[in-house]
Amino acid sequence: MTAQGRGRRRLEPEAYAAIFDHTTDGVLFTIPDGTVLAANQSACALLRQTEEEICAAGRRGIADATDPRWAAGVAERSRTGKIMSEARMRRGDGSLFEAEITSATFTTSDGEARGCVIFRDISERLALQDLLREAALVDELTGLHNRRSFNDLAEHQISTADRDATSLDLLYLDVDAFKEINDRYGHAAGDETLREVARLLRDVCRSSDVVARLGGDEFAVLLLDATPAQLAGLVDRIASSLSSTVGVAGHPPVTVSIGVSHHEPGRTLELLLSAADREMYAEKLRRSPARAALREQRRGVPVLGGSAAGPQTDAPAADVPSKTVGVALSSPMRTPHTRPGFIMSKRKR
Repeated sequence: MTAQGRGRRRLEPEAYAAIFDHTTDGVLFTIPDGTVLAANQSACALLRQTEEEICAAGRRGIADATDPRWAAGVAERSRTGKIMSEARMRRGDGSLFEAEITSATFTTSDGEARGCVIFRDISERLALQDLLREAALVDELTGLHNRRSFNDLAEHQISTADRDATSLDLLYLDVDAFKEINDRYGHAAGDETLREVARLLRDVCRSSDVVARLGGDEFAVLLLDATPAQLAGLVDRIASSLSSTVGVAGHPPVTVSIGVSHHEPGRTLELLLSAADREMYAEKLRRSPARAALREQRRGVPVLGGSAAGPQTDAPAADVPSKTVGVALSSPMRTPHTRPGFIMSKRKR
C-alpha cells in the first residue's frame, strides 16, 4: 500500500476525538507509569468521578490494589506492549466492580511514551454466568444438587475416600407410591411432596453431606467419614421427619424406601449407585411386591416369576452383600428387633 493510500485511510483528528468522547466504553489516555492524562465521558460515568478527579487519582486510585491481576497485567503490558485482561476497578465512592480491560502502549510523534486503556463494567455479565452455572448444577424444583452436580461431587468424594482411607456411604431414596400421589392429588401436590422431602433431607443431614435429587422421585445422600452410629441416626431422623411433617392433604404421611451401599477402594460410582439401588428395590419389593413389580416394569426392567428383577450391573453379586447396608424406611411400619423399618446387615470397617 502506498503512502498516499495509507493517508486516505487515516482519520482526521476530529474523528478520533469523536470516538474518544462518544464510545460507550471507558477510555483513559495515560502515561505507562500510571498517570492519567484524560478520561472520556463513559469513563467518568463508570468510575463515578469527574475527569479531573480521575486524573488526580491516577491508576492507584481507580485500581483495586488487592487484586493481583493488576500487577500481572501491568507487567505483561511492559513486556509485550499490550494486554487484554479482567480486574477489579474502584469507583469514586469506594465500591468495586469487575472490568474487562484492553490496554496498549505507543510512542507519539514527539517520541513520548503513552498508553491507552479501554474498559467496561462486566459485573452483570459475570452475575448472569454465575446464575447459568448454578442452574446447570441445581435442581430447579427442590434446590438440591442435580444429577450432574452429584456425579461431579461424588467422584471427588470417592477419590478423597480412597486417598485418605475414610468411609463413604451412599443413601439412595425413592418416594413410595409417588405416582398415586400425582394421579390422585395432581402434579402440584407431587411437586410439593418432592420439595418437602428435599427440605427435610437438608434439615437432618450434616452440612458435609451431599444431598441431591437424581430425577423424578429419587434422591441420594452421600456421607463421607460417617460412623455406623451416625448413619443409623440419620436414617432415624429421616423416618421421624417423614412421619411427622410430610404428606399432602387427605394423604397419609409419605414413606420412602432407602438402599445404602458402602464404598470400598476401587469401586466406581456406577457400582456404588447400583448396589444402593438394588437394596432399595429389594426392600420395596419385600414390603409391596405388586407395586414394586409395576414400578420396575415402568423402568424397563424385566419382571421374572411375578417379581421385579432388581437393576442389573456387571459387578458380581458377591461384591455387595457382606459390605452393603440395606435400609428400608416406612413410618407406619415397625419390626420387633429395631427402629421403624430399619434393616442393616453387618458392614466391614
